[in-house]
Amino acid sequence: MAKDTSKSLKGFMLRMPTQLHESIASAAAKNSQSINAEIVSRLEVSLLTGVVGRLKSLLEQLQEVLGSDQISVSILAEGVGEDTPSRLEQVFAGREEASFELLDKIAEYMKVNAKWLKHGVGQPFEVSLVNDNGIDLVFQLMGEMAETTFLIRSDSQYGEVCIVQKFTNRNWKLLNPNMNLSLNLQVGGLYALGSFANACRLLYAANLTKTHSYMMESSLFNEVVRGDAHPLAALKKSRRSYWFDDWWDFELISSEKRRPDCWEGYAELCKSVHRYIMDDDKLRNELEDIRSGKLTKMIEAEQWRIASET
Repeated sequence: MAKDTSKSLKGFMLRMPTQLHESIASAAAKNSQSINAEIVSRLEVSLLTGVVGRLKSLLEQLQEVLGSDQISVSILAEGVGEDTPSRLEQVFAGREEASFELLDKIAEYMKVNAKWLKHGVGQPFEVSLVNDNGIDLVFQLMGEMAETTFLIRSDSQYGEVCIVQKFTNRNWKLLNPNMNLSLNLQVGGLYALGSFANACRLLYAANLTKTHSYMMESSLFNEVVRGDAHPLAALKKSRRSYWFDDWWDFELISSEKRRPDCWEGYAELCKSVHRYIMDDDKLRNELEDIRSGKLTKMIEAEQWRIASET
């Protein structure tokens, strides 16, 4: 006989401003759930403060990435060496306090900042700052042999960029090059854009790792680069885009075969960066080395060296 859950659910009327209702409806659509489920989910996270709230939020994000059949309370319990799921079930329900030793094991298994999980200090996910967004960045990416590389642009007017290297679903790295893919420049100016254009061209030409580009909603992008949101979970809520494939290709952008602009001012950005590259001796020489295959051969040789040493 099916269990009657109606007595455990309390219904009530809720009035809210139109703008707030629209925001919740939009979030619910992105998460493929009802408005009611979205509200309940957000209330649960906001009311469950401290360690329990952080554990539930983390598990929810990892389930978005891996699927609930790959990560759950019982799977987590087995992964951290528990004999049964019961203790972790009590912890997640808020009925038992987790020891620091157990939280350290959970943090290691889930690859998050242990200080954040135990004390709420810092952010859950690590963000690595990148000092070079040019050719050296490509050598770094190629040397680390990721399964897939994701280039992500915020949909804000400044077009901030971050990079995610995915080695496995559980193992990834987030890079913040601190640059803007836009003529609304905040950091680096046109030289940084020219360096990044050459880097994208080389990464595309080398074709030694799967590389995809995405557009991400600006508030979610900010959560990712702060280390507050799991980047692979955030990607599932973002839009695949082809800007990596051709923003550096002035000939294509100027031809009749060009695709629709990826964002407002896209074509103008591409043309301005190309002009800057052609006027700068260093960047123009880099471009010639990429077109000749010289730099691609250097990357292939470096990858072969790394593979032979492992």
